[in-house]
Amino acid sequence: MEVSSATSVGRIRPLNEDSYFVSEPDQSGTVLAIVADGMGGHNAGEVASGKAVGIVQKDVLGKCGKNAKDVLVKAVNDANREIYEMSVNARNLSGMGTTMTACVAEEHNVTAVQVGDSRLYLIRGEKITQITKDHSLVEMLLENGKITKEEARRHPQKNIITRAVGTDKTVEADIYEFRAEAGDVILLCSDGLVNMVEDEEILSVINLSETLNDAANKLVAEAETAGGTDNITVILIRF
Repeated sequence: MEVSSATSVGRIRPLNEDSYFVSEPDQSGTVLAIVADGMGGHNAGEVASGKAVGIVQKDVLGKCGKNAKDVLVKAVNDANREIYEMSVNARNLSGMGTTMTACVAEEHNVTAVQVGDSRLYLIRGEKITQITKDHSLVEMLLENGKITKEEARRHPQKNIITRAVGTDKTVEADIYEFRAEAGDVILLCSDGLVNMVEDEEILSVINLSETLNDAANKLVAEAETAGGTDNITVILIRF
């Protein structure tokens, strides 16, 4: 496996409240990748996302084996509990929270957990597939047939999420398990990418880039060129 990542504050925000981590493949060929997009006043979003990534990294690295799902879910719950307690006990951190999308890739088996609207995609040949499902108001409207997919991309309430890590005492993470094939690419990203760049353009950039590093940097640059209205974070894993 090969990994790469890139992040940017974008063109509008004063602070990058995204946090991320991706490990190099260990001796067994296992990779851990995490993207978190924080929210909250002052610097609270940065605190929440950084804390979430740190806890999941500590809880998961070297501890998966055949129990990747259980280990990831426990890690998200641990992060939720600590962030919630921090927000309750410190006035300047009140109400903070973060999205969380994390995956463990072990050989060709991929296990992912997700809370919020950061995403995981699978790129296979000439096809890009969104694996995760957003926890957002817009996603609910889309599911109920209230808006079209095109309207969803431009919806004024696109930033309202319905589930986050750290905003309540407990949280439920969605779990995804699938097998990757040789040549597949997994993309984890914050919404600062997908709100600016269409899926087909993401696919084109990844397939036409000479290296995975080029692809990660070009995706961030495309989001910035399109307006860069939010922080942008990209992780790529190629099998």
